[in-house]
Amino acid sequence: FLSYIREQNIKLLSLELIEGAVSMYDYKFDFTTPVCIVAGNEESGVPLDILINSDVLYIPMPGTAYCLNAAQAATLVLAEAVRAYERK
Repeated sequence: FLSYIREQNIKLLSLELIEGAVSMYDYKFDFTTPVCIVAGNEESGVPLDILINSDVLYIPMPGTAYCLNAAQAATLVLAEAVRAYERK
């Protein structure tokens, strides 16, 4: 997967709650190259080898909840990416 991503010059974005992750609202989406958004498994998250080769985003959420399922997270980030694309 990572070899293919590099060969095709695809930008990797991963959704994960880790130190250094950027809010999806603050992230500057760059649409000059293709983008691949990775949403990890609810139990184990995004694999480390993918994380270290990605820009890592998180979804800010007020309150006590700290995570969404993978489908919900992907939907929110895809919607934000489309909004950013339409604003460019």
